[in-house]
This record gives sequence, C-alpha cells and structure tokens, in this order.
Amino acid sequence: MVGLLTALAGAWPAAAMEALSERDLAAVQGRDGFYFNLENFSLSGQLSLTYTAPDGATLKFGDLALSRSDDPAHLQDDPYALWIQRRGNGLADVLHLDLPQNAAGLQRWQAAADLAVTPAGGSTQALGALVLQDLALYGGGVQMSTEPGSGSGSGVLLGVALRADLGALSWRARGRADSSEALTLSGIHLGAVDDSGNFTQQPWSLADVTSQPAVLQVIGDGQGGQVLQVKVDWSTADAGAAKAGLLIDNVRFDSAANGALDLGSSRISSFQINYLDMRLRPGN
Repeated sequence: MVGLLTALAGAWPAAAMEALSERDLAAVQGRDGFYFNLENFSLSGQLSLTYTAPDGATLKFGDLALSRSDDPAHLQDDPYALWIQRRGNGLADVLHLDLPQNAAGLQRWQAAADLAVTPAGGSTQALGALVLQDLALYGGGVQMSTEPGSGSGSGVLLGVALRADLGALSWRARGRADSSEALTLSGIHLGAVDDSGNFTQQPWSLADVTSQPAVLQVIGDGQGGQVLQVKVDWSTADAGAAKAGLLIDNVRFDSAANGALDLGSSRISSFQINYLDMRLRPGN
C-alpha cells in the first residue's frame, strides 16, 4: 500500500477546531508545497508495458513488479516534495518534484519484468526477464514549466537531475527466478563529477529549466505530418553541459554449461550530453 501525506510541520499547541468562512478559504495558499512518502510501496500483478512499431512488431515488458524498502528513521523528515517556484518578471512558474536525499541509502527500489517480442506477422518469442536490484536515488528530481523557447517554438520545458547507485541489473534468459543463465552488471554508480572525473556526490543535471531546459514539443516533420520532439541543447549555455561519471563495479556472465565469467569493472570518468534531438513518429 502507498502511505501518503507525511506532513512536515512543527508541534502546535492544541486548540479547538473552527469553521472557516468562504472568504477565509479563498485566501488559503499551499505556499510550502505538498510533501509525501511512499512507505511500504509495492506494485505487482498482470501489469504490462508494450511498445508497438509502425510495422506492427511489439516489445513487451510483462508482469511488472515494483517495490521499495524504507528508511524508518527518516520517513517524515526526508519526503518527496512537490512545489511551485514563482519566478516573476513575466517568466512561467516552475513545478518541482524533488526526490528524497536518502543519505543513508536505505530507500531502495526493486523491479522485475518479463520480456517478449513479436515480429510483424510472426509469433511471440519470450526473451527472459529484466531484474533490477537495490536502486538507491539520492536527491535530484524533475522540473517542469511552460514558456516559449527562443527560436524553437513553445512546448513543455523540463529539467532532470539524477544521482543513483544500483546494486545489480540483470538479464536472465530463463526468467526472473532463475539466475543460472544471465548477464549481470553489478555496482552501477551514476552522478555528477568534477573536472578531474571525481564523483562530487551530487546529482547530475541532464537539463535545467533555468539555465538550459529540455524541450518537449510537437513540430512538423517537413512532410505534412507531425512528430513529438525531445530536445536538449547546451551549446548556448555559458558553462556548457554538466559532467557525469559512470562506474560499473563488475560485469558478469553466468552459464549453466560453462560456469561464471567475471570481466571486472568498467568506468567512464566523465561524459556530457551536449546536444540531443529525439523525434517520435506516430504509427499508421
């Protein structure tokens, strides 16, 4: 079950409840935002996500399972925060969804899904399962606003910041409960780095609503149709795109016939997304 609404408020002296007039109610504002937690969150059952290509081929993530462990000592003082930043000066307000800081790393996500593909006009083929273990997110979040972009039309402006540690990500050929045939990436770490490629323990800003937003908008495809565009362009930002690092502690192949093969660690000390232009076309 989802435990909602752990309010962050100090202790107030007890007082009798009084009815508010309509005028008083009209003056009430949620200045500090909306705070909540996902205590004991879990989701399982026959929930599936399916991507269908224009030719009719499909990729299916079936029987999704998702759950989160909790940090009992910080359920109330480290919540999710949904709030609005008022910028003024004619600029649109910004909607923020801030993730918990999760300093102890005890809030961890587990997920699993069965994979299957169906070629156009063909039969469905099972591809095993994707299993995610111990995903810990540390701060960051999503920003959203609406404002015409200079020379790029109008759309939804997005900001995304992320720092994550992932215990393991596995593709299991024989299903989620059988790890005898699997490819596993363990100890995955993603976050912001400094100029020397050292992790700063801060979220990596893929896009920022104020300094350089990502744009989600509908544009013409030049052939009379329309496409959904996701665009990030840091080329005009004075400081350039934020730097991120990626570390994988171990890459491992497990085989029932040939045993296990550990390939060791892999690291990208520093990388940037300076320009991204992704366009999604509707199928017929």
